[in-house]
Amino acid sequence: MKTFIISIEEENSARLNKFLNQPFFQKDNLTFEKVGVKGGDLSAKEYFELGVKGRSRPLSPSMVGCTLSHLEAMRKFLDSSEDFALILEDDAILPNDFSADLLEQQLKQMQLSPQFLFSIGGIQMKECRKVRGDIKDADSNPKCDTFVVS
Repeated sequence: MKTFIISIEEENSARLNKFLNQPFFQKDNLTFEKVGVKGGDLSAKEYFELGVKGRSRPLSPSMVGCTLSHLEAMRKFLDSSEDFALILEDDAILPNDFSADLLEQQLKQMQLSPQFLFSIGGIQMKECRKVRGDIKDADSNPKCDTFVVS
């Protein structure tokens, strides 16, 4: 399973080190790819087109950068031959018993479509009980099926 970390942090930053010191990263010989787009580095035109134009409330440069980082990770996954991808932000708090190998085994048992996207997120998600989402069939995007939870 391809694993991506969404982060613009330097390799030795306290935030990234705290994230990577969670038990999840200490087992399963986990390898990952860090993806990070700094919204503040976008040109004024790029930022305006992506974060301001046509919006009732503009996105901050960091929100645009985070969104672009997730899109880049998804593009890299779809360009790969991997069946599954796990995309984590560098502030995620993972359960101590969370395992990439176990997750992959369970996903395989579900017999999902190739390159199925399951997205779950939100601030303090473990405390959020307002989970909602839609299953999109392959007709809406022939590249992958999607279930989005936010």
